[in-house]
Amino acid sequence: MVCTYRPLSSVDFLRNSLNALLNDSTTRYAYPLVNAYDSTDSITVIAKLPGVSKDSVSILFENGTLTIKGTKSKAGFTNNDTVLVKERVGGNFEKTLHIPVKINDTAISATLVNGVLTIVLPKSDDVKPKTIAIN
Repeated sequence: MVCTYRPLSSVDFLRNSLNALLNDSTTRYAYPLVNAYDSTDSITVIAKLPGVSKDSVSILFENGTLTIKGTKSKAGFTNNDTVLVKERVGGNFEKTLHIPVKINDTAISATLVNGVLTIVLPKSDDVKPKTIAIN
C-alpha cells in the first residue's frame, strides 16, 4: 500500500474550517429574529415569536430605543423526560433596537398574530418629507 504524504494538509484543513466558520450563512442571531422597514410615514418592526403569547411579551419605547422583552416557555416536556435533541430553548429574551428618527410615541401600535409580532412606529411630523408648492 502506498501512502502519499501531504505536509500542508493540516493547514488546508484549518483554513477550510475557519472559512466555513466565518462564512457560515446559518449565523445565529439573538432571539427574537427581527426585520425593520423604513417607509415615508413609519418604521415597522416585525419579530418572529412562535409559541409566545401576548401576555408574556412587553414592548418599551424610550429615548429612541425600542425594547422587546418576554418569556418563551419550555412547553412539550417535563423534568422526568429524557432529552434526545434540544434545538429550541426556553426562558427570558430581550431585543433592543435603536430607532434613528423621531417617533410619534403616542401612536405606536403592536399586534401579535400567529407568532408574528408587528410594531408600527409612526414618524413624527417633524421628520416626514414635506411637499412644497411652487407659486
